[in-house]
Amino acid sequence: MENRERILTELCAMRPCLLRPERVPVSGAGPMRAQALQLTFDRAQLRIEPDVTGEALSVALLGAARSAPEGAVLADEDEPWWALMGNPLVAAWAEPSATAPRRIELQMRDDGSRPKLVTIEMREGQLHIGARPK
Repeated sequence: MENRERILTELCAMRPCLLRPERVPVSGAGPMRAQALQLTFDRAQLRIEPDVTGEALSVALLGAARSAPEGAVLADEDEPWWALMGNPLVAAWAEPSATAPRRIELQMRDDGSRPKLVTIEMREGQLHIGARPK
């Protein structure tokens, strides 16, 4: 299993609840775009950012509470995070690409509890964040 998939599987197995989303804003852009995203859950932190090439997504599972990336702002009032605070992450997957995934989807809430899919996609060197009901 690839490292990204292992990280996402390990995190979802914990069924962590979202406590704090933070993003590094893109100058002049709205809250649905970011240079980096860090999601703090009750059991771990997930950092998503462009990889060193700027073409794919890098995913890191951080154990103990770590500081947010430099320049990060609290995003708990931004779409889609304000409606997901305190909800569990139940599934996550990377775009099926062995070399350079450009999209990750996170399922917040169980299937019977109005689940929402959050998409984090790499476009033009930035993270684009979107959400839709499952």
